[in-house]
Amino acid sequence: MRTGIWLVGARGSVATTTVVGAAALRAGLVPATGCVSTLEAFDGLPLPGFDELVFGGHDVVGTGLVKRAEQLAEAGVVPRGLPGALTAELDAADAEIRPAPPGTEEGGDGTPDQAS
Repeated sequence: MRTGIWLVGARGSVATTTVVGAAALRAGLVPATGCVSTLEAFDGLPLPGFDELVFGGHDVVGTGLVKRAEQLAEAGVVPRGLPGALTAELDAADAEIRPAPPGTEEGGDGTPDQAS
């Protein structure tokens, strides 16, 4: 079973870090340290596995997830080697990101503003 996660601001720092983390967990590149869903208290619950998560969303920004992940790696937010190792996974998620809904435009400060 696949479980979709739809992110508003899907190319932002938090969303990109989420997608990178899930992809890295799926690929076995990082341990599940800190993932509460792996704790004993959650044993037996019908939660989706990391390999069942599918990401998509909306964003006003056109920068792709690979480039954004590389920027985050350069800033020390994610390990440097992950964006390159996860290019296919990031591209797959990026293909599911849609432009912001009509009537929404990017504000001068980089945040969305509702058009009147």
